[in-house]
Amino acid sequence: MKNATFLLFYFFILISGAWAQNSSPSKISALDLTLGSSFNGVSSEALAYKSMYGLGEKRKFYVGFGLRATAAQTNKMNFITAPAKVSEGNFFKPQNPDKLDTLVLGKTNTFAFNAAIYLGLRLGQKFLVEFSIDAIGFTVGNKASGNFFTENPDFANTIQTANPTSFNLLLTGDYDLGSLNSEIGLNYLVNENFAIRPGITFLFTEYTTASKLTFDNDRFRNKSLMPSLSASYMF
Repeated sequence: MKNATFLLFYFFILISGAWAQNSSPSKISALDLTLGSSFNGVSSEALAYKSMYGLGEKRKFYVGFGLRATAAQTNKMNFITAPAKVSEGNFFKPQNPDKLDTLVLGKTNTFAFNAAIYLGLRLGQKFLVEFSIDAIGFTVGNKASGNFFTENPDFANTIQTANPTSFNLLLTGDYDLGSLNSEIGLNYLVNENFAIRPGITFLFTEYTTASKLTFDNDRFRNKSLMPSLSASYMF
């Protein structure tokens, strides 16, 4: 998630010479349904309301906001040490493998409700590149338990219980807190009210253990990059 915004702006620059010359709507409001699956134990369903506003005379760029509810399911997946202050990773420095522990949780079901940021780029009358990222919200879900793997003999091979991290906040990359969803895709506008969007979903799902573990840490994260398909009703 930490590179997604930068990649999007770079993509905008690369294709700027291909913009169509006709103007676009000043505002796009829509309801979205997005399904995603990694095909190896992670799946998601997201329902969102969004409003995007065109910029400039031609209105090729769009900026907006939305509300998104994301349900995510995992089945015996690895949740890795989450906080950047523990993993020592950031934009310019890889994570320290000696600081990464693994919590293998069984089946998890989380429901994240977040305010989201939306960016768009219109390509002619039929195509719209769209990027969105959750900014702030909260998560609820089931308690889960699983094996904890660490080099610390005090905690190695123990069974730990955890709940979804309740507060979500976009801080970029491993500095993020909680469960956050981001998507990038290419809308095909079937007509003035309906669009389909193949794309990619990058999902953070985070759990907090009942007690502090190695390195005084209790937050563990699963990162899933998966193909997705969306349907939009515009009004």
